Amino acid sequence: MMNPRGLLGLLAGSLLVSLSVQLEHWSQIPYKFETTTLPAQKYMPEVGNGHIATMVNGANVFMNGLYNGVGPASSRARIPSLVAFQVRTTAVLVNETFTLDVRRGTFKEVRTYSQPHLVIEREIYAHREIDRVLVAHVTISRKAPSGQVDTDTPVEVWIDGLPDTSLLLSTDVTFQPTTIGYLLNYDTYSIATGQTNLPEVPGPVSTVAVAWKSTIQNVTVNRGDVITMSSIISIGVDSNDAIMGLFTAVEMPYDALLQLHSDKWESYFNTGFIYVDPQQNFQLAQTIYGSFYYLLSSIPNKQDPKNRFIGLSPGGLARGPSNTDYSGHVFWDQDTWMYPAILNFHPEQARLLIESRTGTLAAAKANAQKDGYQGAKFAWESAFTGIETSPWPPSGLYEIHITGDVALAVRQFLYVTDDKLRVIRELKLDEMAVEIATFWQSRAECDDAAGVCGIFDVMGPDEYHSRINNSVYTNYAAKLSLDLPAYVLNITGDSHPDLSKWAQTSSRLTYPTAIRADGKKFHLEFDGFTPGVWHPSSETPNDTAEVKQADVILLAYPFGMEMSAEMRQTDLEVYRPITDPHGPAMTWGMFALGYLELGHPENATELFDKNYENVVQPFGVWSEVPNGGGALNFLTGMGGYLQAIVNGYAGVRLMADHVTLHPQALPKTSSWKLVGYRHLGYRLDIAFDFAANVTTIETIAKLSTTHLVLALESGAVYDLSRVGHRHTVHLEKGVLRTYNPATDVLTTDTPSTDGTTPGGPSTEGPSTKGPSTEGPSTDGTTPGGQPTQTASLIAVSSVVIFCLSLMAVYLS
Repeated sequence: MMNPRGLLGLLAGSLLVSLSVQLEHWSQIPYKFETTTLPAQKYMPEVGNGHIATMVNGANVFMNGLYNGVGPASSRARIPSLVAFQVRTTAVLVNETFTLDVRRGTFKEVRTYSQPHLVIEREIYAHREIDRVLVAHVTISRKAPSGQVDTDTPVEVWIDGLPDTSLLLSTDVTFQPTTIGYLLNYDTYSIATGQTNLPEVPGPVSTVAVAWKSTIQNVTVNRGDVITMSSIISIGVDSNDAIMGLFTAVEMPYDALLQLHSDKWESYFNTGFIYVDPQQNFQLAQTIYGSFYYLLSSIPNKQDPKNRFIGLSPGGLARGPSNTDYSGHVFWDQDTWMYPAILNFHPEQARLLIESRTGTLAAAKANAQKDGYQGAKFAWESAFTGIETSPWPPSGLYEIHITGDVALAVRQFLYVTDDKLRVIRELKLDEMAVEIATFWQSRAECDDAAGVCGIFDVMGPDEYHSRINNSVYTNYAAKLSLDLPAYVLNITGDSHPDLSKWAQTSSRLTYPTAIRADGKKFHLEFDGFTPGVWHPSSETPNDTAEVKQADVILLAYPFGMEMSAEMRQTDLEVYRPITDPHGPAMTWGMFALGYLELGHPENATELFDKNYENVVQPFGVWSEVPNGGGALNFLTGMGGYLQAIVNGYAGVRLMADHVTLHPQALPKTSSWKLVGYRHLGYRLDIAFDFAANVTTIETIAKLSTTHLVLALESGAVYDLSRVGHRHTVHLEKGVLRTYNPATDVLTTDTPSTDGTTPGGPSTEGPSTKGPSTEGPSTDGTTPGGQPTQTASLIAVSSVVIFCLSLMAVYLS
C-alpha cells in the first residue's frame, strides 16, 4: 500500500501535469494559440496575406507567383527576411510567452526580465489591407512594478539575426546593390531590385523589389524608458509597386496601421466562419479557427492586376523553396480540398481560385497538345505558367483526373453564384468547359459495337497504383466534365456541335464494380483491382496492398454519383481497412462524412477525430501525415477537415437548383453555427441547437433579386428574403432553394408573447441587442458576455498552488 507521502507526491505530480497541459493555451480563447516554448522551426506558424507570406522566425519571405527554376525544378523563390531578427539583453529572463492571434493576424512574443525589470515585445504581421507590406514592431519598457525600486544602471538591448542589407543575398534571386530613396517628409528608405535566376519556361525571368524603412537597432534602455522601434518592408513586382506600398504604410500612425490590418482580418471571421462554443469543445473550436486562418493567409483580398494570383499550394504561400513542401506548386488539392471549404463562406476568394485556372487555360491546351490530345489538360503540378512542373513523371503523365477536378470546381462555383451569365462571360467559363470536354473526348476510347467507353493508362487519387485502366474516380470525373458544357451553354443560350457526342461518351463510360462475399455490391478502384491483394500496378512493395488515400469513397461526395445506401456503406467498409493509416490528412474526414450521410455518428466521430493526429501544437500547424510528418503546413488537410464539418455534420450538398441541409451534432457539442453562409447573393447565419432541437436561420445581407426560401422535410417553407428576419424552426432536413409561387405556401412564424418571432428579432426590424447566443465574440468571452474558461482556469490554478504548498509543508 502506498504511504501518505508517496500518495501526496503522486497527486502533486498529477496536478502539475494537468496544469501544464491546460497552460499551453492558458486563456482558452480559441483564436489565440499560446505557448511558453517554441516548437522546431518547421512547425512555426506563418503570417501572410495572399501576396506575401513568411514563417515566423523563418529566413525567407515568399511572394505569390515568384518562382525560380526550369520546368519541374521551379520552386518558390526566396527573398531574405528582414523581420526574422531576435532581441537580446543582459537582463535575467523571467518569463516569455508567444501568441498567434488568428483573428488579428498577428504573432506576438513577450519577454519579461529582472535585474533590472524589463518587458520586451515583438509583434509581426503581413498587412491584410496593404498587402505589399510586412511589419515587425518592437516595444521595450523599463518600468519597475509597483513597490519596487529600479536602479539607475542602463541596460543594453541588441538586435541579432538581421542580414547585411547593403546587398540582399538569395539562392534564387539576384539583387542589385541597395540604394537609398526619400520619403515625402525627406526621411530615407532603402530599396533593392532583383530578378530570378532561371525562368520556368524559355523567356524573361521574373522581377521583384524590396523597399523598407526600419528603426530597428541596438539601444540603451534607462530607467523609465519606453522605446518603440519598427521595420516596415514592402515587396512588389517592381520598384514602383514596392515603393507605393511602403509610402502608404509609413504615412500612417503605427496604431492606425495595426488597426487597419486587424480590422480586415476580423471582417473575414465576422462574415464567413464556423462557430463552435469553446467551452464545449475547445480543440474543435481552435482547429476551425486555425484552418480558416491558414487558408485565408495564402489567398489575397482581390485579384491583383500587377501580380495575378496563381493558386493555392498544399503548404501555402509561406513554404515551398527548393523542392520542399511540394515547391509551392498547385495540385488537385486546391480544387478538391481547399476551394470547397471556403466557397460558401468567402466566394470572392473562391473566385480567385477559379481564376487561377482560367488564367492558365492556354497552358493547359499546350499541355494536352504536347501529350498528343485535344482540348485542355491542366497540369498535375503547376507553378507560375501552368505548364506541367511535376518532378515525378508518372503523376504528370497519368494523374489526369485533375482536369475533371477543375471542371467540378467550375460547376460548384456556378451553383452558388446568382448572376451566372455575367460570371461565365467575365471568366470565359464557356470556353473552359468546351476545352475540358474536348480533352476528355480525345482521351476516351469507345467501342461502338459494345456501346461502352473507357479511359486507359491513368492514375487515380490513389497514387500507390499507376498506369491503370478505368479508374472509377477518373471516369466519373470525365463524365462530369463531358456534361459541363451542356450546363454552361444552357445558361448562356448558346450551343456547340459536339454536345451530343460528349453526352453519348458520358453515358457510355464504365465504372468497375464487384460483389462481396456477402452478396453486397461495391465499386472497384479500377479494372482488375482486388481489395487487400497486391496488384502489379502498385507503386508499393509486394508485401503491401494498401491504397494511399480517399479515392473510391469520393464518388458519392463530392462527385454526387447516385448509388444505393447499401453500396455507399459497402464502399466505406471495403476501403476503410485497406487505406494507409499513415496517408494524407484529408482522407479520414471523407470517411467520417460518408458515415454521417448514412446515419452512423459513432463511426464518424472516431474517424473525424483522427484529424487531430495531424495538428501540431502549439500553433495548429497541420502535417500531411500523422505525428508531424510530410508536407507542412498542410492546407489540404484543413480543407478536408472543414468539409467534413460543413458537408458532413451540416449535410450541405450543392446542387444545380438547391442546397441540402442535414444537420447533426459535432462531437462534444450541443450547438454550432454557420456564420455568413453564402448562396445566390444571400449571406445567412444558420445555427443548429440540438438541445432545443431547433434550427435558427437569419438573412444577414442580400445582394440579389433572387427570392430564397428554406423548405423543410416536414413541408414548411420559410421566406428568407427579409434581411434581419430570423426564423427558429424544428431541427430537421431541409433545402435552400428559390421560391416557387405556383406551389409554395410560405409558413408564417408564430409570434411569441413579447412581439418577436421565436428566437428572432422584433417585428420592427433586426435585433440590436448584440451577438446572438450562437455567435462568436471577440473579447474572450462566450456569446452573451459569459466569461471564458480563463476565470475558472485561474481559480483551478490557485487551488492547485495552494494544495502543492500544503504538500510541501507536509513533506518537509
